[in-house]
Amino acid sequence: MLTSKKSLSEQVVVITGASIGIGLTTARIAAERGATVVLVARNAEVLAREAGNIESNGGRAIHVAADVGSKEELQVVPEKPVLATLKKILARL
Repeated sequence: MLTSKKSLSEQVVVITGASIGIGLTTARIAAERGATVVLVARNAEVLAREAGNIESNGGRAIHVAADVGSKEELQVVPEKPVLATLKKILARL
């Protein structure tokens, strides 16, 4: 079965290790190309700052502080972006 590829602007990209190095660079590039990025790493302060930087440059970013080595923390990663998005939508009403 053939499926068409979605453009990057129609995708949500979850990036672990997004507070520094390759992870952060990947997040910035994906956001510049139109993806909504979910930044995941342990350092909440850095993630919040970087998500703010991406948004101030016109991108869409949500940050989730989690240790991907922890099964419990990793399981909540999909829930937090949904809640954050809903809060943003409700704040606009």
